Amino acid sequence: MTKTEILRLLAAMDWSRERMFDSVQGAGEEALRRPLGGSFGSLQATLAHMFWAERTWAQRLAGAAPAGGAAPEDLAGLRAEWAASAAALRNWVTAQPPDLSERVVRYRNTKGQENATPVADIILQVFHHQAYHRGQIAHMLRQLGLQPAATDYIAFFREQQSKA
Repeated sequence: MTKTEILRLLAAMDWSRERMFDSVQGAGEEALRRPLGGSFGSLQATLAHMFWAERTWAQRLAGAAPAGGAAPEDLAGLRAEWAASAAALRNWVTAQPPDLSERVVRYRNTKGQENATPVADIILQVFHHQAYHRGQIAHMLRQLGLQPAATDYIAFFREQQSKA
């Protein structure tokens, strides 16, 4: 996977995240915390998990130990902090040499075990992890009677093609 392809996947994640937040915005504060099933039980908990997972991988890529803490409780704060974290990841990738995908990152997982993973595989993990949980978010929104935005990669691709 080339650096250009990695940056395209990151752009698709940014696009999907913003569309997802636009859809979630209509749920209301009470609905964000309502038990709806899925891996983390609520829209808020699922969004927080998605944010922390992406941020953790971004910090590992940058050579830092993942910082703990709580995700912002309010939707606007979470959206802003997530966008800033995603921008930092994109800036890190942009600053790397062209052979970025060949680079192996060494880190400790959440259990303290040593791991070594190529950058391209980390980006693919983050991309697929986000897509998986966006599907759960879409299902929760439908339970609330709301229509989730389309966030499939092909929709991103087609939109980009139409702008070219």
